[in-house]
Amino acid sequence: MRIFITGGSGFVGRAAISRLTAAGHEVLALARSAASAEALRALGARPVMGDLLQPALPGLEGAQVVVHAAAPVVFWGPWSMYDREVVQASRAWYRHAAAQGVKRFIQISSESVLQGRGDLLDIDETQPVADPPNSDYGRAKLAAEQALQDEARRQPGCELIVLRPSFVWGPGVPAVQTLVAKVRAGQFSWIDQGRTPFERVHVDNLAQAIECALVAGTPGGTYLLTDDVRGSVRDTLAPLIAAEGVAVPDRSLPGGVARPLAGLVEGLWRLLGLWRTAPPLTRFDLAFVSQPRRYRIDRARRELGYAPEPRQPGHPR
Repeated sequence: MRIFITGGSGFVGRAAISRLTAAGHEVLALARSAASAEALRALGARPVMGDLLQPALPGLEGAQVVVHAAAPVVFWGPWSMYDREVVQASRAWYRHAAAQGVKRFIQISSESVLQGRGDLLDIDETQPVADPPNSDYGRAKLAAEQALQDEARRQPGCELIVLRPSFVWGPGVPAVQTLVAKVRAGQFSWIDQGRTPFERVHVDNLAQAIECALVAGTPGGTYLLTDDVRGSVRDTLAPLIAAEGVAVPDRSLPGGVARPLAGLVEGLWRLLGLWRTAPPLTRFDLAFVSQPRRYRIDRARRELGYAPEPRQPGHPR
């Protein structure tokens, strides 16, 4: 099968390309620089030079599936950036894929579309999305999902599959470097001792789900993805911090104190228009380590054939 992937040189994209090429698929991938093209070739993909925001590319000719994994994984910045690089880019790529006769479009979304104020315990895809999500990243991912669903209703010949992974982890995950930087700067605290229920999905399990979604899944379907391993925030993040050679902090704040503080700090940064530097604490930062999350992945198992391999941070792959 010929597959075109955006975001191929990113953390998720690299894992997807490795799995898909190992399975014998022909993978073409968007490259926006010579360095990106070289990295894609090393993974076994054929780079196609282009721009995320202008998807008029010849590389989609003959492709059966587009995997749209490109998006800025940042949690602070002006809404115009999120709208342009997440919402509008997703819509443009779907339209171009449909026009080129692509049969299936796989959108890599995020659990953040569900993250508002309440707990997310024992839920599945019937859970209403947050109104609104507690971050502009989540808001943009949600707007992209909704835009693609509208497009798919107008152009049903290009089937839409939406994957909603929880926290994606694995060797080299960029989010851990950000976390470690906060620890080193003395800006990290556990909330409620880190006991909050937490979900995660290993990047190789996400790559497996992408491979499954090439041919399986209900058109228009949305699928939550986790490792299906129960644990707390601390169970996941402490080993990842320690693996970077950094002492795991013990400091903890009660959630009842941290939540209003996060809103206050974020509000001040927005009021002053401080977009170049993220505030030391945001509502998203707080929700990441304190919002209880437990997802059911029955639908992904049943309809995609997804079978995640249980993995533990700090243990060999």
